[in-house]
Amino acid sequence: MTEITPDSPTPRSRGGQLVINVMANYGYFVVGLGVMFLLSPFLNNHLGKKTFGDWLFLIGLTQYFSLADAGLNAATVKFVSQHLARKEWDRLEQVMIASLRFFLGLGLLFAFVGIAVWAAPSTLGFPDAILGKLKEMPPETGLTVLFIIFLNWAVELGFAPFNAALFGAQRYDLARSMAIVARLAKFAAILILISAGHGVVILALVTLGEAFLRGVLEWILARRCLPEIPFRLAGAVGDTYQVFIRFSVWILISNLAYKLLLMTDNVLVQLTRQEAEVVLYNTTMTPILTMEQLLWALAQVLVPFAAAGAARAEGRTLRETVLRGSRITLLMALPMITYLALAGRGFIGAWMFHAEEFPLEDVVQSHSLLLVLAPAFLLMFLLQPSIAVLVGMGRIRVPAFLNLGQGIAKIVLSLLLVGPLGLMGIALGTVIPLVIANVILLPWYVNRVIGIRWRDLLKEAVLPGLATLAVAGPLAFAFLTLVQAGEEPLWRLRFQIPIALGVAVLFLAASWFLGLSREDRDWVRARWPFKKKGSDSGTH
Repeated sequence: MTEITPDSPTPRSRGGQLVINVMANYGYFVVGLGVMFLLSPFLNNHLGKKTFGDWLFLIGLTQYFSLADAGLNAATVKFVSQHLARKEWDRLEQVMIASLRFFLGLGLLFAFVGIAVWAAPSTLGFPDAILGKLKEMPPETGLTVLFIIFLNWAVELGFAPFNAALFGAQRYDLARSMAIVARLAKFAAILILISAGHGVVILALVTLGEAFLRGVLEWILARRCLPEIPFRLAGAVGDTYQVFIRFSVWILISNLAYKLLLMTDNVLVQLTRQEAEVVLYNTTMTPILTMEQLLWALAQVLVPFAAAGAARAEGRTLRETVLRGSRITLLMALPMITYLALAGRGFIGAWMFHAEEFPLEDVVQSHSLLLVLAPAFLLMFLLQPSIAVLVGMGRIRVPAFLNLGQGIAKIVLSLLLVGPLGLMGIALGTVIPLVIANVILLPWYVNRVIGIRWRDLLKEAVLPGLATLAVAGPLAFAFLTLVQAGEEPLWRLRFQIPIALGVAVLFLAASWFLGLSREDRDWVRARWPFKKKGSDSGTH
């Protein structure tokens, strides 16, 4: 995979910066994964299932606030990268002025709306179902927490341009290092304060504090490390707003579709089923969402890369990048899916089992749902690099409509099926449109725009993945059966973590010989840090 990077005060090799970006992204998501998996059972046990369920409901409800940037965050990343690649300094200045003005205004708007939510919620026209849920909650888990969440989003939006500028300049290492510091500080504060007996209001305040700390650190880094990017509010913006809006509308639609597809489950379960089942379904979806974020860590760095590549008309490089990215994404997803399918009960038991708050029947049902959902999401993971390149190229209109249709279909099917099938109905309502979109519709558009056909994906990504699975899958099954990974005596993270790593090692060994191409292996050998001095350091 060849990287294109804009000029910067500390230029690095094209391949080297890409690896640094990916590793920084993975570091951020791995830390986030660890924090999330440790905090979920901790909060469930200390706050209680009902209070924790209320917190998950409010978080799920307010996930839609991320739509408020109307795609301007993605637009900032794309156009910063594009204008840096072309050294169009005037246009770059206009982009940053427009971005800073927009996000500062939006952050202030959220702060004012949060005050209104806290002072007079009935005047905002909440739907009766939502307002009723808020009234049923104790004050400390209702309007007060919702008010703090509004302030949290105000802070997130206010600092968003600095994060976007770092991404656009392909300095994920800087942005993610500060995010890791803030996330670990949040984790430590929650453990100390919740253990001391504080409630969900403190949990919300700590989350707000993390957003502020991360934003300040990113602001300092962006100003110090990106001197070629101006950060000021004054100045003319030309037609930048129009350009931003044309791009952002489709990002907005695509983001809405993403929320409908992945972030509506807690709300649907809360509105249609018993409150206790919110935690159960959230437990099922959390490993899938974690995989999605972990694999997106690879695809995400391709957005500014593709923007720069499109600006330089390097179509062949983009095609090769999509195919290689799809292959690596699939090879990374397979051991995770295999472990969850074969030993998921042991993992869920180690993570969430509690005799009263998350009993045995919840563990069994959560694993059953996971067996239905995880394979379908594998199709979406395979196409993540394609979507990232399309976003960087600015070709997002058709995927946005396809994703929106997929999200709406998920809501409709889930509501139709939840009555007769319960939680399995919501799972099937997610799976059906997911399969149709990612097997038929999105591959058709990828072929039309990038020139990659299904048989290209089959040859370059799917077949190497199947060859790896054919060897590592039976070995993993034998290993997991031998150690009895799903049995209750092993429901401890100290057992499940090395078991999961064992599965990963089996797939890594098989991937090296069967999944990676010779060019991939040569690329790794050339950059292997422990090779002997004087050996060939060829580049690809």
